[in-house]
Amino acid sequence: MYLKTDMNVLLMHLVLFTLIFRLYLFGIQLLMQVPFKINFEITGTIIYSHIFDRVFDNT
Repeated sequence: MYLKTDMNVLLMHLVLFTLIFRLYLFGIQLLMQVPFKINFEITGTIIYSHIFDRVFDNT
């Protein structure tokens, strides 16, 4: 079943995404030697898709 688009769900997505984004930017500042563009694309999509699947699988 697909969740109806509630404001709570959208706000939760925004909060989680911004928190993870800030943590990831902080990690990038610590690990400037790593080619962080590739790592950001891979881990960003994995983390966000994981959260998205978690939220919509809990119905």
